[in-house]
Amino acid sequence: MIAAMDAFMSTVGKLLLAMPGIGDPRFERAVMMMCAHDEGGALGIGIGRLAARVSFHDLLEQFEIPVGVAPDRPVLIGGPADPQRAFVLHDDG
Repeated sequence: MIAAMDAFMSTVGKLLLAMPGIGDPRFERAVMMMCAHDEGGALGIGIGRLAARVSFHDLLEQFEIPVGVAPDRPVLIGGPADPQRAFVLHDDG
């Protein structure tokens, strides 16, 4: 084997785009932000599909978190693997 092929290359911080004809309708046209990736597995969050009729302020209110001065942002569907989990992608600001 070629040594370069044996080296693990993490995809953390990169976007993963579904190839046309992926064969799994759950990932058709998906765009995933890779948050964790090592030899044990990977975690990517979908960033391309808007959640219908849900806003960021709606979510804050559901969890009894004061909205304060937080801007109302769109909420995206993160992916099909664990729909009961929520994640927040943000910058350093």
